[in-house]
Amino acid sequence: MAKRSADTKTSPKAKVTKTDPKERLEPLFQLVDKAQLGDTSKSMLVSMAPHCVGNPTHEFQVKFKEMLDGVVTKVDMEHVEGVERAQASLTEIQEQLEVAQKAVATETEEVTAARAVRTQKEEALNAARKEVASAHAAVATAKNKVESIETERSAMVAEKAEYESLLEGDWAVLKAGTIDGKKWRERAKLIAFSLKMLEPVGLDAALESALPVAFKTKPSERGSFAEKAIVYAEDLLHKTIAKLAEKLSGFEAEAAGRAQVLVDAVSAQQGACQQEEQRQAEFLAADAAVKEKEASLNHEKKAEKTLAPKLNKSKSALAMAEERLVQVRSLIAEFKQLNEAAAPLEG
Repeated sequence: MAKRSADTKTSPKAKVTKTDPKERLEPLFQLVDKAQLGDTSKSMLVSMAPHCVGNPTHEFQVKFKEMLDGVVTKVDMEHVEGVERAQASLTEIQEQLEVAQKAVATETEEVTAARAVRTQKEEALNAARKEVASAHAAVATAKNKVESIETERSAMVAEKAEYESLLEGDWAVLKAGTIDGKKWRERAKLIAFSLKMLEPVGLDAALESALPVAFKTKPSERGSFAEKAIVYAEDLLHKTIAKLAEKLSGFEAEAAGRAQVLVDAVSAQQGACQQEEQRQAEFLAADAAVKEKEASLNHEKKAEKTLAPKLNKSKSALAMAEERLVQVRSLIAEFKQLNEAAAPLEG
């Protein structure tokens, strides 16, 4: 019985002795490898670990085990800090992206507003250009009227003289009926000329039909209707001469009025040109503002665009840091199980 009991007590030690400590301590070795230590320190920790992990009894083993615990704790802290740094970096980039997006939105609104202002200024400029063209036409018309005043006066003098000559000459002959009946062609010619002169001053269809008959009839044989037709037509000629005389007497005032119209037209032209220049300057300023805003918008868009790959890279870095922390804590969990063993893992 004693022999079997002794065999039973020694069998667990044989199992521990036969197990390779390095294989069981692989989680610890990986943790040591991840520690921010020099190669010499790592080598020493790896070589001493099998003698100290578990439940050491020697004072030096206890201190070394505490050292290992400190290294493991430091590795955990370093990986936690790595996750925190990655998270902080991601948050910073996200904040930068948010700022950039707001800047793009603001610049877009400003570009839209600037374009609307430019459109208004362009419409105002086009309207001013039309005013200038109208003013140029008004000046040209006024100049033509000023320059043609003497020609119109001369023509009016000639027209008045022609009506006076008609009354004193051909009309008087037709009215008196002194043309010999054999000269009917000459009489017909004078009648046609008289009717032509009456056309622009009030000759209607009835008068045009009555006058030839009245003039072909001898004065002593004319009826009351024929006499009235001649008197009415003659009255038209006298009124026409009177109107022409009145216009001729007012030609000085007409000339002065036309000259004043020209002065006013030139003044309006100058005002329109100044207005056009002002509208041109306003449009150019608005156009420059649009280009400036567009350039600023493009700059903000480029800044926003550069943040996209940074954001993706930062997300990947955070995911990798979190994955490493998970791996480290898994190794730490395995190490704690080893550390809770009853005896050191000496070979």
